[in-house]
Amino acid sequence: MVGTYRIQPCKFFVGFLTGASSEQIRDHLTQLEQDRKQIKRSIISICYHCNGITWEEAWGMSSVDRNDIVKYVNEQTEEQNAQITGQRQM
Repeated sequence: MVGTYRIQPCKFFVGFLTGASSEQIRDHLTQLEQDRKQIKRSIISICYHCNGITWEEAWGMSSVDRNDIVKYVNEQTEEQNAQITGQRQM
């Protein structure tokens, strides 16, 4: 089962490489790097803001769960900032 899981992504990537131009490959790799950075920022945000969630647990989350938590954290941060701004104006 593990071997089958690993073969599928390799088939896709080899198929992509054989049919893509150098510019398409560069663009795809650039996008993958941007995705990696965004995922890592999300993991850092989750670990920083959510007490009790470890680095390993955050990495083990599905992308849907991770995005939902980051969205919630951002909403809470915006609400807190709005409250602080409102208090300063008084």
